[in-house]
Amino acid sequence: MKGKLDLAGAFILIPLLLYSLASILSVEIPDMDVDLLGDKRTWVVRKGTRIWVQPGRTCLFAATGYFFIFPSLSMEQIPLDLHILGILSLLPLSVGMVGLIRKPLQREPATRIAIWTVLSLTVFSLFANGYLIFLVIH
Repeated sequence: MKGKLDLAGAFILIPLLLYSLASILSVEIPDMDVDLLGDKRTWVVRKGTRIWVQPGRTCLFAATGYFFIFPSLSMEQIPLDLHILGILSLLPLSVGMVGLIRKPLQREPATRIAIWTVLSLTVFSLFANGYLIFLVIH
């Protein structure tokens, strides 16, 4: 993985794409009423806040599980410990599970959970970047 994007390096993009999808779904929730009034046909407007919870949480669960499962399936040596990223990713997953348990139907609780999801993804990103920077320095 030194200086190039090989197959092992490309596999790290899978959880990052899943986190991006969860983030995109989360930021659509606060704008749902405005999008509805503006006749924007976003996925959240068409499906409602309740349907948003399941795919967003599935993305978070899949990304976290990926960090724990992929190292045991990989044939080649991975230059970083994905388990550490898996432990860090428990933060956005736990926030996402709160949304799955509560199943918000009204805009205000759904917006609050969406904001917490985005904040937890931001904190996860900062810690994950810190871990990667630590690996580069040492």
